[in-house]
Amino acid sequence: MMLCLQRTEVMPRDRDLAEKEPAKFAALLTEQLQKVKNERDSVEKVMQSINQNKVRSILYCIFVGLY
Repeated sequence: MMLCLQRTEVMPRDRDLAEKEPAKFAALLTEQLQKVKNERDSVEKVMQSINQNKVRSILYCIFVGLY
């Protein structure tokens, strides 16, 4: 009895782009990494803002005597 498994995904045609066109691969990789960096920078700015607001709220509560 022979068991045949179908592929569920088609391999991307540009899988060997790094070998065939290193400059194009480098540009594509750089672009993708820049997007990730920008996204992480945005998240970091939001987190800093949230943390600053928490500190301000705590300081206000201490000043007013709510803590």
